[in-house]
Amino acid sequence: EVTLADSIQKVQTSLAIVEGLSFRQAIVAPAKDDSLLTVTQKLIYGAGDYLNGYEALEASNGMMYLAKGQLNANDTCVWNHVINLEAENMDYRQSLSGTNAYIRTTDINSLVQNVSDASYLEVSSGNVDGGIVFDIPNTLAATYDVYVDFVSPLVDGENMREEKTKLVFQLKFMGDNGRQTIKNNNTATEVAVPEKGGIVSVKAFSAVPFPVADFYDNMWKLDKDNIGVDIAETTTLQVKTKVSSTDAKKGYVRKFRIDRIRLVPSVK
Repeated sequence: EVTLADSIQKVQTSLAIVEGLSFRQAIVAPAKDDSLLTVTQKLIYGAGDYLNGYEALEASNGMMYLAKGQLNANDTCVWNHVINLEAENMDYRQSLSGTNAYIRTTDINSLVQNVSDASYLEVSSGNVDGGIVFDIPNTLAATYDVYVDFVSPLVDGENMREEKTKLVFQLKFMGDNGRQTIKNNNTATEVAVPEKGGIVSVKAFSAVPFPVADFYDNMWKLDKDNIGVDIAETTTLQVKTKVSSTDAKKGYVRKFRIDRIRLVPSVK
């Protein structure tokens, strides 16, 4: 129903904006503050410049600054942030048939450093198209570049330096007609050990417009009317191997290691 859908969109977008513009401390003299910390642990630098020209009002639980529709910062600085999903998070992934997925960790002695949260997901399959599906929470009505950060096979030792695989991607999200939109990247992407080892960032999709939001914050969850409401993410990313028997004879394997998924707001 169009009216209801529009209402839900307005609520979800408003929640995201309010969350991104709410700060932990009372800001009495912004010109004296080096930075501001939002309730979602995001830092905004140049507090004086950011709040310059806003009207300051006292509220029952702090201060309000009225921007009157003219924000001094880009939306990507305040509420339209990068969405990071750790691949090892069990609440947001499902393995495809015949696929094994194991959580691995790294330490100061690992050949690959700078792995997010020092852990990643190792995925392997005996099937040609084995893989994993990730549920991506809290997307906004925005345009995103979709990245997958892979951990180099080198993490398992120097003897893995020649390991390589081929992957394809599928992105699903809600369209403005309420139906699922599907985008495929079927061009086999090779993931191997880079010259310097480390993390391999692959842009799976570029500048994908998401027409509707799928955002639920703690304020929404605390509302008594929403208690017991099941939240099902409408955005998913599927990562699959595309290694044929011929490819296998050339040294390709049906195995990969994912650090995290990143949806980065696409800025023109």
